[in-house]
Parts: sequence; structure tokens; C-alpha cells
Amino acid sequence: MDRYGRGRFVSGKTQGNWPLVLTGCFALIWMVHRAQAQSITFDEANTFLGFVAEPGWHSVWSPDSNNHVLNTILIRLLVQLFGVSHLTMRAPALFGGAVYILAAYRLCTLLSRDLTLQWPLFVCLVYNPFVMDYLVAARGYGLAIGLLSLAAYFTVRTLLRLDAASEREMIRHGTAASVCAALSFCANFSYAYVNAALIAVLLAWACARIRKQGPIACARLAFASLVPACVVAIALTGPMLAQLPRSQLYWGAHSLKETSRYVHRASFTGLNRNLLPPILAGFLEAVQPHLVRAVGRLLALYLALLLLNRRLRDSQSWPRLRVAGSVTAVLSLALLAHWLQFKFLRIPLPLDRTSLFIVPLCMVIVAAVFSVIPATLLERVVRGFGIGVLFIVAAYFIGSLRDSYFQEWRGYGADVEAAFPAIVDVSRRVGAPEVAADWKYVPSLNFYRVRDAAKGLDEFRSFDRIPPGKPIYVLPENEFKDFIRTEGLQVVYRGAISDLVVAIRPGAGPLK
Repeated sequence: MDRYGRGRFVSGKTQGNWPLVLTGCFALIWMVHRAQAQSITFDEANTFLGFVAEPGWHSVWSPDSNNHVLNTILIRLLVQLFGVSHLTMRAPALFGGAVYILAAYRLCTLLSRDLTLQWPLFVCLVYNPFVMDYLVAARGYGLAIGLLSLAAYFTVRTLLRLDAASEREMIRHGTAASVCAALSFCANFSYAYVNAALIAVLLAWACARIRKQGPIACARLAFASLVPACVVAIALTGPMLAQLPRSQLYWGAHSLKETSRYVHRASFTGLNRNLLPPILAGFLEAVQPHLVRAVGRLLALYLALLLLNRRLRDSQSWPRLRVAGSVTAVLSLALLAHWLQFKFLRIPLPLDRTSLFIVPLCMVIVAAVFSVIPATLLERVVRGFGIGVLFIVAAYFIGSLRDSYFQEWRGYGADVEAAFPAIVDVSRRVGAPEVAADWKYVPSLNFYRVRDAAKGLDEFRSFDRIPPGKPIYVLPENEFKDFIRTEGLQVVYRGAISDLVVAIRPGAGPLK
């Protein structure tokens, strides 16, 4: 064991971490590229219009579930300094992504020195399409998951060194984890329970470790782990939390099964066939439905073998199994709190982006168990198969890289930026400043209207029902096929990814 509790077995020798560094650097570059290339979506635009573009800083603390306070503050600062752009809108999420990549790197290298395990784990943490979408989108989830993962790193580091850590070291790590957890909560309130559970588990282990030193030592640990979090959370979000109505808490699932199914579906959204040879793509698509189940079963089998061989007595195995059990407890406590909230208060369970925290916690559990060095032939075989499946999952995630849309907003957000110049051109040529648009496009169109200072174009308005008789429309074609035919509209622009169309009344002529 080294001074951080890491094993020194690396298939015979210690290897460098440059493959992880290069993989992480490419991920960050790809995320910045996506931030500049992809259209601003419905929710991102609502963040800008509702809390950033409004005059006065009071809007930063508007009591609204769409207002992710820390993210809003940072976007507002960047927009005031550098103007409105994709990059100023998405820079806070990208910063959260950079923190997440750093935390993932530190977790992987902390738990194992075996590159054949480190690399697929790192890819599974960072390149998961579900995770990467929210490390780019101008919402609070990128900051929230990045800071949560950094808090998890401080927690895991403490748990690995628990038997040798001094009180001062535990206080230092407890304070760092506390601040990260509080900032994660300020970035998105839906991460409250998981951050609280993480700090509670860390504090419980730390107090158990120093209980012989008396209640004063435990009080110092509790102060270091709780007070910084409370101060940060109240200072940044107190005014908003005091006014947030319960009616804002309406988004989510109605069963934990629905939550887990969504996490799985969002993680395996489909391959980008432009990146992969057909044979490899066919193989990955064939095995994809079985990958998560295979990892779970091999993980359970390997854990059972470790316990049967009494590896809890092994000084190398026990710290890692302690990490696996502790992170499992964090995930279980967080989901239990959400379930109790749903059961008694009817506030929905995590779904979609609010369930994002499940991914890194599950991967830390996998990393902690498989990082235990096998001692028997059977253990080596099972662990080898487990790592092999992780490589396949990593290959699938790399093959899913995309730079043209976010999965959640693909149908009504992918083509708005590309369509906007066509809308401006038609509006000017027809001499019609009012454009009737479906409500799903309105916020994004208004964002580009502000960004591009589109003079002569009226603010886009939402309609309960699309009115007939307008000269220009922006509509989803499949949904409004009959309306387009009935009104006799001519489609002059059609989206490349979604079914967005710009349609005008005959006589305006084709676009130049």
C-alpha cells in the first residue's frame, strides 16, 4: 500500500497515467467544441431570458425550479463581462465538466494503479452520453455533478486512509468535502439528498475512527463537516429557498424503476456510425442490452468471492470494500430520502437530469470492488471478465460521441441556431416582423434574437394554439403536417436533425 491507500500491483509494474490524461484532455476539448457548435435549447434559453437578461441582480434569486442559482450567478457575470454567446452561457457547465474530469481522474488513480482498470473506468465516468450532455448544457447539472464528484473524491481518500489518518487530515478533508457538497447543492437543489448523505457517511466513519479521543474531537469533526456547508448554502441560496413554492417541485418519476430505466436508456442512446467500422458498431449494438446486467453480475460474483475468501481481513482489500459499502450507503440513503419524500409529500422521484448523480456513484462502487487485487485463479478470471465488459462499455460510449444535439432536446432544439438566419431573411424580405412559432422553439429563438440583435424582428410569443393567417411560421413538421397543408404553406427551410421547418405563405419566393 502507498501513502494514499493504493495498491502497488500493476500487472507486474507501475505504469504512467498519460492515457487517462490524454483521454481527459480530449473530452474537455470535445465538450468546448460542442458548447460552441450546438444550438441553445429550450431550458438554456429560459435560464438566460428569465434570470440572466433581466435587469437587476434580484432575478438571480428568483424562486423558480429552473433557476440553478450558482450557475445563474456565473452566467450573469460572464455575460456582463464578455457579452452574450454560446460560450459565456455554457462556460459554468464546462467548468463543472473540468472539475468532474479531474475528480474522475483522481478517483480512478486513487483506487487503482492498474491501467487496464483505470482507463475503462475513466471513460465510463466521463464519456457516458447522459453525463457528457449535462457537462455542456447551460444548466446547473454540470456544476452539481462535478462538485459532487470532487466531494466524493475527498470522501474516498479519507476512507482509504481511515486507519492511518490523523484528526487534522480528516478535518481538512471533511471541510473540503463539505464546501464542495454545499456548492453542488447551490448549483442544483435536486442534489440535496445525495450531498447530505455523502457528508453524513463521511462524518460517521470519521467519528467512529476517533471516538476514543472523546466527544470534543467528534464535535470538531462535525463542525468542520457541517458548518461550512450550511454557511455556503445559506449565503448563496437562502433568499431563494425561503420563497420557493412547493408547486415548483413537479418534475420527476413515479417509481424507482422508472428512474433506473431512464438512467440506462439515457446512457445508451445509440452509436454514431460515422465514428465506427460497421462490424464493430454491429457488435456493440448486439451486446448493448446485456452490458449493465453483465457488469452487475460479475461485480456481485467477485464481491462474493472476496467475502468467501475472508478478504475483509486483508489490509489491501478492506479499505476498498469499505469505500464500496460506504458509497452504496450514500446512494441508498439518497434514493430512500427521495422515495420517502415521494411517499409522504408526493414530490416526484429523480428523473432525467435529476437522476444524473446515480452514474458516478455506481461507477465508484464498481471501481472500488474491482480495484481489489485478486488472490486466486477464480478471482482473476471473474475480475478479468468484469474489466473486459467495462472495456466494451467504454467503446460503446466513445462510439456514441456527438456534437450536434443534446439527447433531451434533440426533437426541438437541435436546429434552431441554423434556422434563425433563414427566419430573419424571410421576415425582412416579406416585410413581416411577426413570426408565429411553436412554443417549444420560442425561448431559443428569443435568445438568438437578443444575441444577434435582430432588428425588425418582433419578440417571439407562445400561443396556446397556433393562429392561422400568419405570413411566417416555425413549426415541428410532423406535428403540424395537416396545418401546413390546410394553410397552403410553403416550406423554405427544413432542419437537418429535427423536424423543424420554416414555412411561409406562397408568393414570398424561395430563399436566396
